[in-house]
Amino acid sequence: MAGQRIEIMDIRQLIQFKTQNYSNRKIAKTLDIHRNTVNTYVKDLEGVPYTYQALLKLSDQELSSLFTPLNEKQFDRYSHLMEQMPSLRNKMKLVGATLENVWKDYLHDNPKGYKYTQFTKHYRNWCKQQKVSLKLDHKSGEQMFVDFTGKHLQVINPNTGEVEEIEVFVAILPSSQYTFMTAVRSQKQEDFFDALNQALRFFGGVPKAIVTDNLKAAVAKITKGHTYVTKAMKLFASHYNCSAFPTRPYSPQDKALVEGAVKLCYQRIFYPLQKQQFFSLSSLNSVIRNLLSNYNKIQFSHRNTSRLQEFLDYEKKSLTPLPISSFEMYEFSRAKVQKMGYAFLG
Repeated sequence: MAGQRIEIMDIRQLIQFKTQNYSNRKIAKTLDIHRNTVNTYVKDLEGVPYTYQALLKLSDQELSSLFTPLNEKQFDRYSHLMEQMPSLRNKMKLVGATLENVWKDYLHDNPKGYKYTQFTKHYRNWCKQQKVSLKLDHKSGEQMFVDFTGKHLQVINPNTGEVEEIEVFVAILPSSQYTFMTAVRSQKQEDFFDALNQALRFFGGVPKAIVTDNLKAAVAKITKGHTYVTKAMKLFASHYNCSAFPTRPYSPQDKALVEGAVKLCYQRIFYPLQKQQFFSLSSLNSVIRNLLSNYNKIQFSHRNTSRLQEFLDYEKKSLTPLPISSFEMYEFSRAKVQKMGYAFLG
């Protein structure tokens, strides 16, 4: 980092290297310090009325007092930027946000802050340290990813004792990672669209697009160059005034986030459920809702916030309002009019 403060022992080594006629570049490489930082310290040392040999005889306190306040100011500026990084990252999630726009806001609030090149460098370095991906930078309210889990839950018929395998539907808003989960009896269209209705009501709004896996309930046909959604999926999207499209076949990176959410649901929700027995779908979903509420409140490991807090602070306001009524399933049937003028349906 250019302009960083260095330890007093490093300063003494720097002075020793200068007595040996080391170049600033060689000192920077040897001490693993940014070259511009070395240049700044050497410039300060050249402005004091001491030789390098005399400087080495000074105490640590005397040596530290020789440097201009600029180093502290640079360090304070860097520390201040690092403190703002989480809020700057959240601004990047807003629709239409670019790094240049966020930098302009930063500079407006901090007139003596970093210029654009240094700002972007520090931002990207911070993202790497936080393990934040810059490739898939999801904007608030743009998409909702949905999928069914590969593993099933079970409901026992109280009359016969028969065990029924239950499908589990998961939806996630990728910007905040706020997650919805519910159990349904099948992946058929009526259950799938009921789960979608529940998800949008749970989120309290509609994203710009719904991204599904290649489910039979959502996808009608897959060709080499295009994937066609079902009529019912088109009607659902039209009802909620959004778009709907599936992930690309054989492109796991398109659905990495929802699959990651599924794995976390296995750990946080499926595992506790294995210790219980359920005799109705409603009782199962009641427990799922409680576990899901706790799951969304868990803080991220690298950030002092949770999925729920991220959703309430940034993503919720980016969703469009829900329509008055939920989507209702349509059934389509093609019939041929007979010679006597009748058409038979069924």
